[in-house]
Amino acid sequence: MLAARGDLCRARYSCTMRVPTRAIGRGSISTGLIREARMTARWVVVGAVVALGLSACSQGGTGSAAEADLPTTTVTETETVTLEPTIETVTLSPETVTVEVTATASEPTPTPTMAASEPESGEAGLETLDVPSANRPLGLDDFFNPRGEWEEGRWNVADRENEQGIAATIRRANDLELRLQNRFSTLSFDAGHANDSESSECTTQIDILVDGELRETHSFEFNVIQPFKDVDISDGNAIKLIVSNTCVGGTSRVVLSRIQVE
Repeated sequence: MLAARGDLCRARYSCTMRVPTRAIGRGSISTGLIREARMTARWVVVGAVVALGLSACSQGGTGSAAEADLPTTTVTETETVTLEPTIETVTLSPETVTVEVTATASEPTPTPTMAASEPESGEAGLETLDVPSANRPLGLDDFFNPRGEWEEGRWNVADRENEQGIAATIRRANDLELRLQNRFSTLSFDAGHANDSESSECTTQIDILVDGELRETHSFEFNVIQPFKDVDISDGNAIKLIVSNTCVGGTSRVVLSRIQVE
């Protein structure tokens, strides 16, 4: 019976040896039974080892099947080709162009040299008047700071038509001044009333002062041309002309023309 149980253990690779107490009396185990029990235990150990080996083989086979189920990975090999452009060098041979430049030396244009005149005694910062000719009578710009009533133009005076000169409409008095810087000795001009004056009943008086000194005075009425000829202004700088009017009513336009200094 024990042998049959041992065969069954070997077939199943694992078992537990039970010894019935009824077959073996208490305290009367024989040596043969002990040996048989040891042999049975050895077979049990060998069966366990074989069982472990078979289990490992089974797991290995299962892994192969798993590996068989894995998706297939395709590896594509790409080859990179680098193309190097070919550069052609073209050499151009330019034609030789000869340009002949002929330089003609021109005579230098003389630059006019203006001689600076040394200022003489007089007021600083004033321009010196040039000696006028018969064709260049003095104009309004030649006077020193003329008042706004004076203007330059052409008027009919007595029997003269389009007389060029300077004029002002005067009710009582007005004046003009020249700054000649002691350069001139005589002053000449003509005076009269413009034919379009407001009043023809005016008497005009002109006083000529040289640096405050009265040098000459004259009076005239409408339709009269009064000449001032070669008035002495020698050693004079400020030449002042004081024009006064005496009218019954209204005003008169006083015209000074053909003004010249020498």
